[in-house]
Amino acid sequence: MLNRKHLSLTFSGLCLFSAISVAITFIVWNRPEKLQYGENDVIWSEVKGNVEKCHLGQSSVYVKGWIYPTTKYEGMYKGNTYVVLNDGGTLYKIKTVRENRPDVTSYFKAEKKKFDLTGYSSASRFSIFGLSPSNEIYVITENDGTIRGMKHVCS
Repeated sequence: MLNRKHLSLTFSGLCLFSAISVAITFIVWNRPEKLQYGENDVIWSEVKGNVEKCHLGQSSVYVKGWIYPTTKYEGMYKGNTYVVLNDGGTLYKIKTVRENRPDVTSYFKAEKKKFDLTGYSSASRFSIFGLSPSNEIYVITENDGTIRGMKHVCS
């Protein structure tokens, strides 16, 4: 039978375990990934896009918008899109989520939901990982092994 002391110790241990689990999950989920390529490996043209929101603070960044390549491809665009921070010449990819953007398809009067998956949203608390990036962010989209992107200065 559990007495109050055992119950308190068990509760305290489970609370500590929960806090550590949340911290580890946060770090693993949000750790910026160092890229193996540099700025010169990116084609800075042949894309159309817009950064609708960009907030770059001293310790965090939030970016939202849409991007797609202007080269010909069939069907709905499903490229891999992500936001990149430049920390002294080293590029870091931050966690980016694809967003449904039927408004982009509608705006360009495209058919068959062609640009519905061109949206992205990205956020990071980069300071806890020792980064201090410039205020210029890169939005990268990879499709068929080609890396294209656009630059944007967050204000």
